[in-house]
Amino acid sequence: MKESEAKILQDNVKRNAKNGVITPVPVSKTKGKDGIKRKQHPESDLQRACVKWFDIQYPQYRLNRMKLDNENKVSKFVGSIKREAGLLSGAADLFISVPQYGKFSGFDYVKICGLFIEFKANRSNKQTDNQIAFQEAQEISNYQYSMCYEFDEFKKIIDNYLI
Repeated sequence: MKESEAKILQDNVKRNAKNGVITPVPVSKTKGKDGIKRKQHPESDLQRACVKWFDIQYPQYRLNRMKLDNENKVSKFVGSIKREAGLLSGAADLFISVPQYGKFSGFDYVKICGLFIEFKANRSNKQTDNQIAFQEAQEISNYQYSMCYEFDEFKKIIDNYLI
């Protein structure tokens, strides 16, 4: 992801007072106030901006969205506890638990049970084998699975799914 794109996809979202459009606020910095370089997290920045936009745009579904916490770096001991408790390698980053009825698929109307979204910082980042297997399992079970690389792409995915 280009640095200019990373600055656009930040963790704050605000309403433009003039026209009511929701836009991300650029707040990411490569250096802190103390001048020390900080590690950037463009994928996390993208996801946080998208979730804040979602909560403002669709407040009625705020309790129907959840982050699937599967990418934390932890010790082997904590990792084994999390796996025993249900942690699944390859699970998507975000889940929207709002079913959609009447989506047309071929000749049949089907129920889509929910929406999984996998965030990637840029298009050169590819899915792992576990992520591909997770995607296939969800699509077979009538869940929608989408890849998201940009803030505007997320808005389009959500609007197309919920409207």
